[in-house]
Amino acid sequence: MDSVDYTHEEIRDKAKNSLSSNELLKKFSDAQCDAWAVYNLLYVLYEAMPEDGFNALPIKCTVSHIMDLAKKMPDTIELLEREARCHG
Repeated sequence: MDSVDYTHEEIRDKAKNSLSSNELLKKFSDAQCDAWAVYNLLYVLYEAMPEDGFNALPIKCTVSHIMDLAKKMPDTIELLEREARCHG
């Protein structure tokens, strides 16, 4: 997935021009499901990992940090979906 920064107005204009409201809402729903899947996969990986060793790279700590970031994504997507519903 490409990472592109758009303003709210640009997102709204692109959505109006290229997607029906139902198509846009489905994309939000799919993105939210994908975000939960990423979080759940990270959780399983984290639980299966041994604790970080004293002189080892902090792999488990890093996965924990990524997992914390990933846990916020579904809620952020939901907020964007609500914003799109209000302004769509």
